[in-house]
Amino acid sequence: MNGIGVVATKGGMGKSSSVVALAGAPYARGLPVLVIDLDPQAGASQLRDGLGSAAVAGLLAATSVPPDRLQMELTESALMRDPAAAATLAALRALGVGLALDDFGTGYSSLGYLKRFPIDTAKLDKTFVDGLGRDAEDTAIVEAVLGMGRTREFGVVAEGIESAAQADQLRALGCATGQGYRFARPLPADQAEDLVAARAAPLAGVIA
Repeated sequence: MNGIGVVATKGGMGKSSSVVALAGAPYARGLPVLVIDLDPQAGASQLRDGLGSAAVAGLLAATSVPPDRLQMELTESALMRDPAAAATLAALRALGVGLALDDFGTGYSSLGYLKRFPIDTAKLDKTFVDGLGRDAEDTAIVEAVLGMGRTREFGVVAEGIESAAQADQLRALGCATGQGYRFARPLPADQAEDLVAARAAPLAGVIA
């Protein structure tokens, strides 16, 4: 588990008092990063409409949450729809906010986006995790992405972990962070906070 997450919808979530509450409450309890998962349908345009660097800076100031406790997730397709995204993402990184590329490996230009945009986390798509131990190509892709993460110094999160066997295989390959039903199903914010607070594993999201 890598954080308390919330999906930002098309309506401009950065202006919502509920986001301020979601950002502040987990941090006050010593919980992990708040993950704002941008709506894939709205895409990177949300970075201009209420979730740009100025709005995020205001949210952080209002909640006293350090910027490195906030991570924003975007899909490759969302970045493709907004040619001006690079400047906005650079401004967010300048604030110290984390940026994650979701569903990594499913598009045609994933590697290029790691160079073009200031991404610090790649979220390895579930399709590759599903093939671990059964498909040599999927296993090789997982190993390659983990190797790139070590070389280029970006984090890798394995998505869609559903079994202890998958967690064991990922751990053996050097992947320390993941998410999926193996750990928990989606929960209301208060229940998610309680679940993470009760876990003995480190809050960074160590696969266990």
